[in-house]
Amino acid sequence: KVAESFHMLASLYPGRVDLGMGRAPGGQAHASMALSGNFIENIAQIPDKLRAITELLEQNYEYDGYPVTARPIPPEPPELWMLGTNSKSAAYAAEFGMGYVFGQFM
Repeated sequence: KVAESFHMLASLYPGRVDLGMGRAPGGQAHASMALSGNFIENIAQIPDKLRAITELLEQNYEYDGYPVTARPIPPEPPELWMLGTNSKSAAYAAEFGMGYVFGQFM
């Protein structure tokens, strides 16, 4: 869903759309848990989620051996960025070829 939504935005506004991601849910702990479940489980799934979104945006994603394409396909895919405050987020950004923004304000 995220890849399709950002592909649509990038199709409407080529070269002007970035997709920012982060490990922390933001907001209060109870609100975050109510909206997205167990925070620790979600953190453990981050590498898989980053891999999936990267592959979907690059049109290299497969599910059960079948190619899956997030449509529409924009002239320029959204640029991926990782927001973080530690070396773990920076390492994920490097591993997945994303830009990194240090959240000093946090």
